[in-house]
Amino acid sequence: MNSSKYRVSDYWKKQIDGSQVITKRKEQDLTLRINKGDEEAIRELLEANFRLVISALRQFKWLSSVAFSYEDMIQVGNIALIKAAKQFDPSLGLRFSTFAYKGIQDSVKREINRLRHFISIPEKHILNLLTIV
Repeated sequence: MNSSKYRVSDYWKKQIDGSQVITKRKEQDLTLRINKGDEEAIRELLEANFRLVISALRQFKWLSSVAFSYEDMIQVGNIALIKAAKQFDPSLGLRFSTFAYKGIQDSVKREINRLRHFISIPEKHILNLLTIV
């Protein structure tokens, strides 16, 4: 494959196609292992939730042509997913995806807010962005 045509989103699409949804019990087991410092458990939890990042970013996709690239949004979302994996507490009674989804969206919103001083986003899009839950 020509490296100049390689896109991060293509890479993540391949990762998503190969990932398996995990059960709540497996999620809890992985979380216990993560709390003990098991890096392999973090990798397993992240791989099982790659599609969550793409799902959380769907509402921001229109910004990829206005603000910053979709690939950059995916990377911001992945960083948020890693942070969520390290902070997740299964005793709260939530699934990991429920816990991480809001963090991913919030991270992208913060990045958009940080970048808005460097880019011109039409006001109607800013208002739409501010109303997204």
